[in-house]
Amino acid sequence: MEFGSVRPGRLPRRAMELDDDETLECRAVVSAADVERFGASLSSEQRALVTTFNPDEVKFTSWPELVRLFPNLEDIRAFQCRLVEFPVAVCALPNLHVLYLSRNDLVAVPSEVSRLQQLAQLWLYGCTRLQRLPSSISTLTALSVLHLGRCDQLPKKFNAYFDGVEDVQGVLVKISRHFARLEHCQAACVTLIGLRRSRRDTILLSQPLDITVLVAKLLWQARDEWPDV
Repeated sequence: MEFGSVRPGRLPRRAMELDDDETLECRAVVSAADVERFGASLSSEQRALVTTFNPDEVKFTSWPELVRLFPNLEDIRAFQCRLVEFPVAVCALPNLHVLYLSRNDLVAVPSEVSRLQQLAQLWLYGCTRLQRLPSSISTLTALSVLHLGRCDQLPKKFNAYFDGVEDVQGVLVKISRHFARLEHCQAACVTLIGLRRSRRDTILLSQPLDITVLVAKLLWQARDEWPDV
């Protein structure tokens, strides 16, 4: 079913269509509103059949409301869509098996990703700005493919392609421990500076604020030596 045959608006013909009634293809530059408008033009029976959303290289400024429109999505392939934030809404899709977000401008993956208990493949290859993964990622027990290659701001030991349940689950535990340690260290630094600024501390009360900041910085620099939690 072609988007143009339902409600063309300003979109070129064949900008969006359903392939085999199951895959929503975006073939031109469209907005989140265009996707939502197209979804609203379908019957509930048609929307229920859609299992794949394929907007490869479509430049979204915001993410479409897929959960309400296509509740049975199993496969999302948003390659090089210039996403700067992880589309948290996809974490409400209970049947999602494949999430392909490679070559986007993501900085972090949110803790909500742990809700995707059916997720088997997570592709983040080439997300060169990605710095943080959630400590809750180890709860993705169905994950068997994890691609973090060319994620240059992550630790080198995680900057790779992991395939197979055993390898993936093993690295998920290590990722979880690493970022849990990071979260604890960051919290300690914030607490230390916060106490000093509120003048409720007793240890560094007589010291200048820059000394407290220095201690916090030293804690942060030594974060990789903190024990696993």
